[in-house]
Amino acid sequence: MARNVLPWNVAVIVTCVLSVALIVLPCTGSAQSPGMKPLLLAEADRKKTLVIGRISRSARRHAKRVQILADYLGEQLQEFGIRNTQSLIAEDLPTMIRHFKNGEVDLISETAYGAVELANTVGARPLLLEWKHGNEFYKSIIFVRKDSAISTLADLKGKVIAYEDPGSTSAFFVPLIMLHQAGLSSARMKSIRSPLQSDKANYVFTEGELNQVSLVLNKNVDAAAFSNSNWEEFIAQNDEISGLFRILGTSPPILRSVMLARQNLNPDLRDKIVELLIDIDQTSEGRKVLKKYNKVEQYSLFEDATQKSWHWIAEFRRKMTNFKQ
Repeated sequence: MARNVLPWNVAVIVTCVLSVALIVLPCTGSAQSPGMKPLLLAEADRKKTLVIGRISRSARRHAKRVQILADYLGEQLQEFGIRNTQSLIAEDLPTMIRHFKNGEVDLISETAYGAVELANTVGARPLLLEWKHGNEFYKSIIFVRKDSAISTLADLKGKVIAYEDPGSTSAFFVPLIMLHQAGLSSARMKSIRSPLQSDKANYVFTEGELNQVSLVLNKNVDAAAFSNSNWEEFIAQNDEISGLFRILGTSPPILRSVMLARQNLNPDLRDKIVELLIDIDQTSEGRKVLKKYNKVEQYSLFEDATQKSWHWIAEFRRKMTNFKQ
């Protein structure tokens, strides 16, 4: 099955850091080079191409993973005219929303906040839940140093909390909800050296879980937030530092990850994709694909508990629509 270079410009600047707005990787694993004219897909070719998207700043790494799932599905969707597969990696949610609006993406796996945003802004349809670590849910945790005088979420007023990035569900949006529920407004700081607002919970983005841990440990910030899985990986299982932190607050269960389809995807094709993904963990080949794709264990349908978590996120999205990041 062939994989085409998609018709979107790629701006790549490589110094010591790779900064990208969008990278689209073909089957060879190489990025479209700067100045190279995009190969336009005619409408007929687009209909023959299954495109799976992902939001990530690690474009090259995630494009390869997404392509594995795209190829697996594509091989079994030829009865629907699918002849090509492609991964499309966007740096952030607004960029991915634009691609959905243009009909350039068929499927995407996204955490709860991004999934709700895609559903509400472009009508993306939630199909399935992705399981990891034996569960379709996870939680956000806000933590501080064990010797901190902070004892409640309300005590973060006038303090600084480190989040991961603006697109993170567990390490930004849900903790923001938790502080909102504790009666706190939040204010973004340009850096940890910026002046504090004494009547708000001040926050910075760190672009990485280890950075969050380090900033709290070294007293550069007062608290940080990420998922319970990250807590286990970076703190609880690390004997050298596990005793130096404590959990300040824990969120209700939130959806770990959701597979969505574009609004106008052929219903028969969409239903077949659901069928294939529901059964994918039943074969050794399918389990290998899931592991390589994103360490996913299985897919399941939405049920009452998952609907409750979805609506919890959606309700606070509506309340915080005017929140300025």
